Amino acid sequence: MRDLKELFKEHFIKGSTSDAVIEMRTKRIDWAEECHHPLDLVTTSGGGYVVCNEDGRLDDFPDTYFYDGDSPKKKDALDLFNSVIEFGIFHFKIVWQSDVRYWDTHADKFNRDCPAEHGNDGTDTTILQTY
Repeated sequence: MRDLKELFKEHFIKGSTSDAVIEMRTKRIDWAEECHHPLDLVTTSGGGYVVCNEDGRLDDFPDTYFYDGDSPKKKDALDLFNSVIEFGIFHFKIVWQSDVRYWDTHADKFNRDCPAEHGNDGTDTTILQTY
């Protein structure tokens, strides 16, 4: 089998991690404007990778390989790619997903015991695709 890093480079979508960050920023601003919510109380930071095929999320791939973070990283995508290939899946794509979340007040935002509410919106950015 070809070197996995070489195979990764062939299928990685150049600029996709930067695109994901831009999409997250844009979605945050758009959501705040649409919902008339103060921008500084809205976030899209955080997200994770989802492994999909043409029909959607791959249920047979273990969730333990999803890397949650503030934004996608090429190194994390490479590690996930290697895990998927080693698991025996060769026809897939890796998607970075993030959620819009918000707080009602600044006091809530800085209170560790007060989690952000879900805004029922978010981003999906394809990072890598093998088909």
